[in-house]
Amino acid sequence: MFLDQHVLVSARRPVARRVTVCGLALAAAAALAGPRGCESCSIQVATRPSLVWDGDSYAAAWAVREQGAVSVYVHQFAFQRGEPERAIRLETLRGTPELVAGRDGFLLLALRGDGALLAAPLDPDGRPRGEVRPVARGVESLCAAPAWSRDAYLAAWLSVDDGGGGRLTLAALDPSGAVARSRNAEVPPGGSCAMAASDRVVAVIFTAGAGERVLRVVARENGGFAILLRRAHGVLRVVESDRGGRVVRRYDVDPAVRADTADLGASRRGLFVSWTDSSRGWIAGLTPDGALTTRWELRAGSQPSGVRALGRAGECAAAWTSLGGMVVHAALARDCPRE
Repeated sequence: MFLDQHVLVSARRPVARRVTVCGLALAAAAALAGPRGCESCSIQVATRPSLVWDGDSYAAAWAVREQGAVSVYVHQFAFQRGEPERAIRLETLRGTPELVAGRDGFLLLALRGDGALLAAPLDPDGRPRGEVRPVARGVESLCAAPAWSRDAYLAAWLSVDDGGGGRLTLAALDPSGAVARSRNAEVPPGGSCAMAASDRVVAVIFTAGAGERVLRVVARENGGFAILLRRAHGVLRVVESDRGGRVVRRYDVDPAVRADTADLGASRRGLFVSWTDSSRGWIAGLTPDGALTTRWELRAGSQPSGVRALGRAGECAAAWTSLGGMVVHAALARDCPRE
């Protein structure tokens, strides 16, 4: 496994650093032989990682299939040396493993293939702390991206009841991953959801049917939210709202952004998008009418996954995987593009 880190110090001088963290022989064999030529690697399609800020550094969680099972690894991107920590091992995994930074450590949420949502508490270095516990069963999808708010982890998910109806659950989890309190709402089955928390406001967005899917919700410094939607025919749309949920702006994103790999982030300098194509990763500012501003290009590796973007202060960061999770990429722009 390789860890690939990029720090963008300016638009003209991207500085890259590659650190070998573990599994060198396995990753090298996969790179040379390709996905079909390394049976021991069990290389699969690369999956989108999660990305968080823990107060000191960025941290990511991602999945890789190895030896007939799925392992989820966690690593902090402070140019630290050493190996990523394997936080949890599952027979099957559905969707992105979601990492949440709390007051004193992390909580990893992973949706098993049989619909069991599991929680794994981790220490501040990303090492397992305590037992992996079931949070819910019969879960169809976990809403991106769970958050820490005041004194609890917040997570939302979609499930189907015995009668075939849909249910959206918002729950507060304690540091061990146990459900402290929850609320349910009936929704049509087959929808999509995403969530974000800002101060004392939590936004959970749900869309019904396949015609429009909600991909991401991000909180903004003004107390409002921005929502990234994928519409029919791969069109990306951003909807901006104020703190009370009133829509103040909506627009389609420049079609140069690849809809199936894109993610939305918000920094003090405005909104930005990040995405991958067949071999490159991109970070670009987003204007209020959906056009792209400064655009930075990075190598994305072979068969890159979708991106998880994250903004804080004036920075914007992005992470993705390639070669079925054997290579992990993190990019940080110290001076995020303006709207």
